[in-house]
Amino acid sequence: EVAALLQAGKCLLVDLRDGDRNVGTIHGAINVPAIKRTNGSVTLPFFAQLQTNANQWAKYPLVVLFCQHSADRAPQHASWFKNHARQGQRVAIMRGGFRGWQAARLPIA
Repeated sequence: EVAALLQAGKCLLVDLRDGDRNVGTIHGAINVPAIKRTNGSVTLPFFAQLQTNANQWAKYPLVVLFCQHSADRAPQHASWFKNHARQGQRVAIMRGGFRGWQAARLPIA
């Protein structure tokens, strides 16, 4: 369902992964890491940009977030984002995450 919505331009697909993106990416998804590790320091880019992202993504009727399995990062970040999303905007989690997409044999880069 997410693949069809993405192809039709009816959703924004947000990849929350950072280092674990080395296994592949989904064409059309944007990357805003939940956690970024650089030279021993840890930052939280997605959380730090919540209001900015909400403003930039307001035009999308549906924002779908995912991580490797969509078991931890995606649900937590979807909850945070929903509190900043415009009224009426839908926020969802891609069930199974990247691994679910991959298991469904959908295209990856």
